[in-house]
Amino acid sequence: MRHLVFFRVVAAALLLAGPALAGQVPSPVNAPPSIAHSGDALIASGTATQQAADSGLSLTSEAQNSVLAGPASGGAGAPSFRALTSADLPTSGAGSGSVTSVGLSMPLQFSCTGSPITASGTLSCGWATQSANTVLAGPASGSAAAPTFRALTGADLPAPSASTLGGVESIAAASHKWVNAISTSGVPSQTQPGCSDLSNAAASCSTDATNASNISSGTLSKGQGGTGAGTGSAAASNLSLLYTFVANNAAATYTGGTSEAILGYINVPGGLVPANGCVRFEDLYDANGNTGNETVIVRVAAGSGGTTSGTALTSNTLAPGKTERDSFIVCNANSTSSQFAVQTPGGFGQSTNTVKTTSINTASAWTISLNGTLSTSADTIKLWYFNAVILSSAGN
Repeated sequence: MRHLVFFRVVAAALLLAGPALAGQVPSPVNAPPSIAHSGDALIASGTATQQAADSGLSLTSEAQNSVLAGPASGGAGAPSFRALTSADLPTSGAGSGSVTSVGLSMPLQFSCTGSPITASGTLSCGWATQSANTVLAGPASGSAAAPTFRALTGADLPAPSASTLGGVESIAAASHKWVNAISTSGVPSQTQPGCSDLSNAAASCSTDATNASNISSGTLSKGQGGTGAGTGSAAASNLSLLYTFVANNAAATYTGGTSEAILGYINVPGGLVPANGCVRFEDLYDANGNTGNETVIVRVAAGSGGTTSGTALTSNTLAPGKTERDSFIVCNANSTSSQFAVQTPGGFGQSTNTVKTTSINTASAWTISLNGTLSTSADTIKLWYFNAVILSSAGN
């Protein structure tokens, strides 16, 4: 590689010291073509010292983009101003030195290839594969540390606010409760809804409309066995109006047997009749076209769906071609577990019907069963209709 040489020549004063000369001799100054000069040195006489006059030197003007350099080719020579050639530029290559291998070390989150390089090559790095649902994050707890890929924890999530999203804790479901709030720490709370939480809820929505025994205040409607006026159990105990709670005009017939059969029944819900309340019901049978006497039997018993074994309130003979319309009253004897019952005559007045007693827990469901028997299996007995009403106390 050739070296470029630049230099500047400035005028110098020549001081010559020596013995005195007899005269003065001019001394010329020679310079390269690239250096201009003016004035030759003169040796003058003096008594003790000979002095040279200044000789001025400076660089000559040169063309643009030229540099002072040795010859462009061939052997060594005096430098001159010329344009650079490609031979003046350094050649490419690995250079020289003591390094023989270069490697690359990266965190475990990266996967690298091409390391080490011993002559030539490319170092290349990319993300290493990671498990699903992991993120590059600092430690899940403790002091600061280098990030790693890991699953998010609750502590990584920001706390929620009224206007921003954030982490929320889970909560186990509880019967009859709903999540009514989530704190700014992400903790949900549960409460049981009130009537005010329900849209279009009636003012009495907290009242159990299916069980009169649970109603302690407010108006008990006629549809619930009440009077439509008054409050709670007092109204239920002092009913002054009749309330029809069942009616059936679908005729039922019995034929083909002689044992007692259920033709119809009245199921009375538990708690519907108060401790001094009554149920009055009636029915209509006929035995037209029969040859023998049939029997009309009415029973009461605990449970539902009719019965052939409960307390018989009546057992009347129905002659061929006859009809029978019955009316009965069953009352709680100032207790929901003690009753009296009687078949009432067609109007007010005396009768020979016997008052029957029974012990049914009317706080639970009970049934009135309308039955019949036949004298021969060829006969038929027919129950035309029945109905029942609840009414106030009946003289007990």
